[in-house]
Amino acid sequence: MDIVVDDGDQFAANSLMRWLSRDREVRGEAAVTMVAHGAADEMGGLEVINVVLTQAASLLNLVLAFEAWRGSRAEHPAITITINKQSVTLVQGTAEEMRRKIQALITTAGDSETGSKVP
Repeated sequence: MDIVVDDGDQFAANSLMRWLSRDREVRGEAAVTMVAHGAADEMGGLEVINVVLTQAASLLNLVLAFEAWRGSRAEHPAITITINKQSVTLVQGTAEEMRRKIQALITTAGDSETGSKVP
């Protein structure tokens, strides 16, 4: 799955990447990397966070880590998660509401990155 901080703030994207990489629960259950988005020759191209979950159950830890990161910031940017060209934008809500939205996206997109569909 790819995660983009919607305001285009690369500093915020880098901050979220560092947060997810340092979160013990996420780090143990997901591969988190920053990848270029768009053509390789584009100047100032946007980078996105790529997350590959080792198991569908680790989704909750990803949502909790995102909520903790978002709560630590003065501004609460929305993020868009894209799986197999289908997206969901998380603006606000409880961790459970966000988990349900991501779970629905994974189910709809048939996420091959988790190795299974979330029940």
